[in-house]
Amino acid sequence: MTNKNTIIPSIVVLIVIATSFLIYVYRTGTPSASEYEANQAISSSLQSPMVIDVATRRVDEVTEVLLKLDQGPRSDRPVPLVLHGNELRSFTRQTYSENRALIELAGRLDSEMRVEVKACQTMMNSLGISRSDLPDFIEVVPFGPDEVLRLRDGGYEVYTIF
Repeated sequence: MTNKNTIIPSIVVLIVIATSFLIYVYRTGTPSASEYEANQAISSSLQSPMVIDVATRRVDEVTEVLLKLDQGPRSDRPVPLVLHGNELRSFTRQTYSENRALIELAGRLDSEMRVEVKACQTMMNSLGISRSDLPDFIEVVPFGPDEVLRLRDGGYEVYTIF
């Protein structure tokens, strides 16, 4: 027999997460792009600025996006890559040995002004990640979804990878 003291908090957490996601989708008005669409956008010429909105568990998706940006045409400004999901764990100093290629690629692209990696402080707090856990090239923003909205309102096209 299950204990009501453990089931009810679990249900509340799920409802909060689902509601937050729905509010985010409603506020952005941006449907999630398929991986194919995002890759096509990155591979095409970057005539209008774009922001890549990332909230995924799959590190390979983040790596693929960075490789496309590395191999694709140069933009006149860095492409913001806003991280606000579990992928943030892959950028910590604690996981450097496992994710060295990803972190070094992101760092190189940042130093070449091709990308601008941004981490969500709210999600970092949720995951127990501190600023000192991340490489210096990563900029911390208070709330990733708000950063995406700010950039969208500034004329950036949003490509979402969930």
